[in-house]
Amino acid sequence: EWVRATNLSQGDSLTIQQNDDGTLNILPSGIPQKKEVVKCIVDSDKCKKPNLLTRIITGVYIIGHETLEIYSKKGFEPEHLAEIRKTIHGLTDMSIVEQDMSHVVIKNFVDPTRFHAIGLMRIIYMITSWMQEASIQALKENRKNLANEVIHMEKEVDRIYWLIILQLLLAAKDKSVEKKIGIESSQNIVGSRTVAKILEKIGDLAEDIAIQVITILDSDYPPDQSAIDDLEKMFKMIQKVYDESTKGFFSTNINMAN
Repeated sequence: EWVRATNLSQGDSLTIQQNDDGTLNILPSGIPQKKEVVKCIVDSDKCKKPNLLTRIITGVYIIGHETLEIYSKKGFEPEHLAEIRKTIHGLTDMSIVEQDMSHVVIKNFVDPTRFHAIGLMRIIYMITSWMQEASIQALKENRKNLANEVIHMEKEVDRIYWLIILQLLLAAKDKSVEKKIGIESSQNIVGSRTVAKILEKIGDLAEDIAIQVITILDSDYPPDQSAIDDLEKMFKMIQKVYDESTKGFFSTNINMAN
């Protein structure tokens, strides 16, 4: 039955892959595999709570569906249209391809195997390191525009984070994706997922710092210089921990992590 289903003939080549649990996968070599295309359909009239539609769109994205259709029998509320636009702008290669007053079609054009997951995490690390440094600098130099730039960059961190989650979920479902995105073993998927979440959280906290900096700079009371000096000392300690732990992860250096 399997031979017939895969259209194999005498003399065709097969590939055998060994799994971490000792089992084997037998795959036809050079024969295009049928790809299941799943279209998700969402009734926006049922999304009465704020951000529910945002979370549905994000969920459809990270489990790798290519097409999402959103409809409304009574016509879209302005809030729903704003939610749709804002959400897809925060997701890599997600675009509206069709729209009218009661129907939106969204396509996911991303090729998740185009990037290495670890490389994307390294990008988040570099961005968040800058965000932390820029927040302190904005406070020291009274630069509100620099703090605003930190807030802007948090959106970029989120966009990269959701792409990493998409990659890891696909790798969990399809072992052939692992090597393409730089994951050496299935055992590393859960750990990488945890690290990615922590990196994303650091971006959130850096944004919180920038918001507080703006609040201080907008107030009638200038920040105390000795307090700024203490904050800078604390920042340098935190940055050292962040640098060494993250670089230890990227290089699998146990001494640096320790």
